[in-house]
Amino acid sequence: FSTYTNSFLLKVFIKYVGTLCRSNEMFRQRFLRRRRAMSVVIIGGHDRMVCQYKKICKSHKCKAKVFTQMSAALDKQIGDPDLCILFTNTVSHKMVRCAVDEAEKKKFKIVRCHTSSGSALEGILLEHAV
Repeated sequence: FSTYTNSFLLKVFIKYVGTLCRSNEMFRQRFLRRRRAMSVVIIGGHDRMVCQYKKICKSHKCKAKVFTQMSAALDKQIGDPDLCILFTNTVSHKMVRCAVDEAEKKKFKIVRCHTSSGSALEGILLEHAV
């Protein structure tokens, strides 16, 4: 092949690959738009941090329920989340047992963390959020 033919083939190839990349990017954006938000239940933590926990979850495209204190029907309120985060330093044993029992029944994942800081939640969501 001549140099002219090689450069022409290279231009056609680059144009084709660029089209594939753009269509792949469009597919990815559509997929991300349609993907449902991951649901997260946070058990434990500090009362004053509830809004920050929800804001952090929202920044990771997750819906969050936060339970800092034991309620009468916690097992029914937990629901069926994708992930349950237990802040073990600030939670009662009864709440932990309730969450673990629900996780065994409904087969969702539990992550335990000793600290209940915002950065600890960020790390957990970076590791486990889809």
